[in-house]
Amino acid sequence: MKTTAIALFNVTERALSEIEKYKELVITDAKSEKDVRKCRQNTKALQVKVEKKRLANNRDFKANNNKVAGEIQSRLNPVYENLDEKIKVVEKEKTEKKAEKLKIEQERLKFINLSLDTVSSMAKAGTEYGLSSLTIEMYLKLLKEDELEEVEFQEFLETAEKIQQEGIENTQKALDARLLFEVDQRKLEKERKRIAEEDRKQKAARAKQADEEQKIREKAAKELQDQKEKFEAEQKTFAEEKAKLEKEKAEIERRRLVEVEEIAERNRYIADLVDAHAFNDQLNAGQARAKDIDMRLYADAWDEAHEFNLIVDYGIELAAKIQEQHEKNLKEDVFSMMRFVAQLDEIPLFCKTKAGKKLTDQALEKLYQLQEWIINEAEKLK
Repeated sequence: MKTTAIALFNVTERALSEIEKYKELVITDAKSEKDVRKCRQNTKALQVKVEKKRLANNRDFKANNNKVAGEIQSRLNPVYENLDEKIKVVEKEKTEKKAEKLKIEQERLKFINLSLDTVSSMAKAGTEYGLSSLTIEMYLKLLKEDELEEVEFQEFLETAEKIQQEGIENTQKALDARLLFEVDQRKLEKERKRIAEEDRKQKAARAKQADEEQKIREKAAKELQDQKEKFEAEQKTFAEEKAKLEKEKAEIERRRLVEVEEIAERNRYIADLVDAHAFNDQLNAGQARAKDIDMRLYADAWDEAHEFNLIVDYGIELAAKIQEQHEKNLKEDVFSMMRFVAQLDEIPLFCKTKAGKKLTDQALEKLYQLQEWIINEAEKLK
């Protein structure tokens, strides 16, 4: 590569040769790693510088510029890649070592946390609800006798000791409270037994009293039953005596009624003989009045029949007039006939006798026949 061409990029052959020697570097320790990282940084800086210069030179002489820049980069790229690969290997090893260290640390902390959890569980075990004083005392003894070792808890030994001490104090409080509770429970149990004994005695006394009351009730019931049977026997005797007296009374009443009826019969016979002539006179007068009433009823019936015959004649006469006007005005005829039909229904009829009622029914039958004929004729006229 010509020196003049390289000079266009502000790079010397000597500088490129020095950079190419970077490939011979090896990372053995922290210092050599630092040197390699610095050399990689210098190589990258020169690559960037050459690229920027190439882009700037393209405005003046593009063809030769790209060629020279490519030649320079072809010498720089292997150096950078070589250095970069070495750095990546070191970083990978560091990452793996860091991960391994982290894993070891996690296992260590896990073991310590498990130990702390064990201490915490032991510290809380004696404070659980419902434990007996003996059980709490056993947990308290275990807590006091348990010696915590630094190799197990390491930097958390103080935390473990604090948990253990708090557990001892809380368990001691739980033991004291449980002992007081058990003393109270023994007192309560003694009191419950006393109350149960008193209750048993009271139940026995109530049972004895109930037994005595039952005997008194049974005795009273027996006495009451005896009195009831005695009363029922007396009632039966009284009922029999009463029935016998009622029977005798009924017989006396029957005989009295027979005698009264015989006396009444004799009195009626005498009265009939005395009133026979007067009764015949009254009978003759009644027959004469009945005949007179029949004559008046017949006359009334005749008058009613005559009145209805006049009505029938009027209807026939009006129908004849309607027939005569048939050719003049059909519409007026229809209205006239319908008014007549309505008038027939409005005529008042009053009957005082059965004979008049019969004549009225006959007249009405004729009127209804006439009414039906008029309606039929009116329909024909329409």
